[in-house]
Amino acid sequence: MCYLLHEIFVVNVFACLHLDHCSSPLGMGNFKIPSEALQASRSTAYWEHYNGRINDSVSGWCANVISDKEWFQIKFDTDHYVTAVANQATYRGWVLEFTLAYSRGLGWFDYMENGTLKVQNYTMSK
Repeated sequence: MCYLLHEIFVVNVFACLHLDHCSSPLGMGNFKIPSEALQASRSTAYWEHYNGRINDSVSGWCANVISDKEWFQIKFDTDHYVTAVANQATYRGWVLEFTLAYSRGLGWFDYMENGTLKVQNYTMSK
């Protein structure tokens, strides 16, 4: 699902190494997470996967197709407890909904709540 025929995705991840300190961003906005750690199913010019960072109101990542098969991935060097994910619209568009999946090298697992796939819906803030 998308607006203006494009899904524009910018993201920030809040996570930690220990569950007792879990409210700090991991570094998508300030480049502590390097661009090499970002991958995507496909990209288009100007909307490459390495532009999918929060606090960039001009650019973002765009697969340039309408499909529920596209993905954006952040690879961490160590295990983290992910406690929140924030996404942000640009003036060109935004993602209306997304799901999360995780892996520890043995395949991918959808993030579930109470046995049901968790679908995050975008809400426009004023």
